[in-house]
Amino acid sequence: MWQDYVDKYRLIAKVLSLSQATIELPKMRRYRVVIIDESHNLRNQDGKRYRAISEYIQENESKCILLSATPYNKTYLDLSAQLRLFVPEDKDIGIRPERK
Repeated sequence: MWQDYVDKYRLIAKVLSLSQATIELPKMRRYRVVIIDESHNLRNQDGKRYRAISEYIQENESKCILLSATPYNKTYLDLSAQLRLFVPEDKDIGIRPERK
């Protein structure tokens, strides 16, 4: 589906599955925006895929869009792991969701 959009709108983009992140991301050119579909799968900060994606985003100063239609990961920890891909852990974002 994503490749169809890339082709249709002639985007300068690369479509990559999460399973290929550890292999392909270190070799990829810089993209300013990273769209992560099925982002609910990125809740383990110690995982290789998570680390590869996080490093790519940080090294390239990429903006990040997270997409997920799977609502079963609803805890603060699930969401915080995804946010930490592009928001530094020590950054004050004005809220403390873990206290709610």
